[in-house]
Amino acid sequence: MVRLFCTCLACTLLLPQAIVAASYPNEAQCDSTGRRGSVVSGSMLQVGSVSRKTSLQLEEASSASEKARVTMLDRSHFHRGTLRIRSSGTYRLAEDITFSPNHPGRSWSRIPPDTAEYPQQGGYFLGFFAAVAIEANNVELDCQGHEIKMSTEFHKLQRFYSHIELGSSPFTLGQGPPQFKSSLVTTVPPVFSSHVTIKNCKLGLSSHHAIHGNNNNFVTIEHVQMYDFEAAGVGLNE
Repeated sequence: MVRLFCTCLACTLLLPQAIVAASYPNEAQCDSTGRRGSVVSGSMLQVGSVSRKTSLQLEEASSASEKARVTMLDRSHFHRGTLRIRSSGTYRLAEDITFSPNHPGRSWSRIPPDTAEYPQQGGYFLGFFAAVAIEANNVELDCQGHEIKMSTEFHKLQRFYSHIELGSSPFTLGQGPPQFKSSLVTTVPPVFSSHVTIKNCKLGLSSHHAIHGNNNNFVTIEHVQMYDFEAAGVGLNE
């Protein structure tokens, strides 16, 4: 585990294995405005296993065609809850997103009812733990300079949350709260994504992380600003 710290509170990048930076300046800069936490990625921050670099190059040709499929995203994609990306491709934000899900069957706490879309036994008993859950490989998320943030109300209700989760669940099996540790309660195996690019994003108010994931490989974070988070800008765990 490699930790990169800047001098302000909560400005921490938690990155597993090797880190290859194409441009070193501004990889972890503190925000002088006194926000909860702030991280600015440099020209490119790539996370992955260096020993598998050749494998990555061989896969680039096939993944390029998958990423050529472009899906435009707007506020309507986030109205009911977490946007679950389960197909490879390029996804682009068309506007700023203030995440405040309004699922028709929600409780006062905003926790969704048990459905195939948001299974309680697949992690959603915690509520909408992310605005975007990237569950497929070979995905590019391009915010095109737009911002994703929690609404003030949802920030108070949903205290475990990341703007972007690199998987279908925030925990691996056997880890996390008791519900995740029990195979009787958590019956849906989580999936975790690899070969993911996140770029040109402004990630604002978050009760926990801006970007979070487990068991991910080859994650590229490029031209991303992270601020007003309470735990860390990026948390990637093995």
